Amino acid sequence: MQKSRVYPPQRSKSLERLWFVCVILVSLALITMPGSPAAALGVLAEEDGLMADAQTYAAEYGVTEEEALRRMHLEREAGALNAALEANEQATLAGLWIQHEPDFRVIASFTERGTETIRSYITGEPLEDIVEVRLAAVTLADLKAEQMSAMQTVRHLGIHADSEIDVIQNRVKLGVLDRRQLDSALANSGASLSERVVVSQVDELIKTAANVYGGYVLNLRDGSPDCTAGYSVKNSAGTTGISTAAHCGDVLQTSSGQDIYFVDEWYFAGLPYDVQWHTTPNLTDQPWVKDNSQDTTSPNYREVWGWIGYSAQALQRRS
Repeated sequence: MQKSRVYPPQRSKSLERLWFVCVILVSLALITMPGSPAAALGVLAEEDGLMADAQTYAAEYGVTEEEALRRMHLEREAGALNAALEANEQATLAGLWIQHEPDFRVIASFTERGTETIRSYITGEPLEDIVEVRLAAVTLADLKAEQMSAMQTVRHLGIHADSEIDVIQNRVKLGVLDRRQLDSALANSGASLSERVVVSQVDELIKTAANVYGGYVLNLRDGSPDCTAGYSVKNSAGTTGISTAAHCGDVLQTSSGQDIYFVDEWYFAGLPYDVQWHTTPNLTDQPWVKDNSQDTTSPNYREVWGWIGYSAQALQRRS
């Protein structure tokens, strides 16, 4: 079976396996410039985290640690590529994902002119020889719209559902507890779902939790999925919250509809700062990141521990 990682996680109330290797800035007076002791400490912590992840990856996919480390650096490149494509190529981009088996490659799909489009992004870059371009029928932007429309339709019918975008198959997946109930409600109301929405009956829906943690889905206020949470954080005054990327929206809520509140962000072009944080009243910030490994462990979380370094900078790593 091929294993793939999808960029970005386009899910509503569903799980996504995340590999977190980063330095999270969590104090109000947080930023340290390159070359400072805190920055050097951050680099060491990041390298330690990379090696730990490389060992885990090597064991899972049967490759050397050196090869695992190479692939993980390429995953970062893939994330940057995806961000650029989403920003600039919305008219034709259908999705990007990473295939781990049987061979490692980055796959980008477009509705047209994919080879021409991708060339300017990867020529002379580390991903040049491993990107495969595929043709798809529907753009990612259209799939997001289809997902939102499907969820609004079933909610209007009073039916609970989970949904996610499957960029590999270029479709929206909708899970319900009773398929016959949905079919009957659609027939009686005269409503319909797009042919790109594939409905399946599931044993249970994702349970709404009062906990927030790394990998938790964060939505825009209209209910559309926007980003996932990073690590839970605490500033020097003891206020807790959740981090995410600064390029995500500032007005967010959890997938259960609970508002979270923007505090501040750090985003500098050319420097490794792309983080914002939000307070989370009435929620419990947990030191977890979502794993979603296909085993019997329940819950599938990895514990995350932090420690205080120079300038009250909290460095996080996966234990």
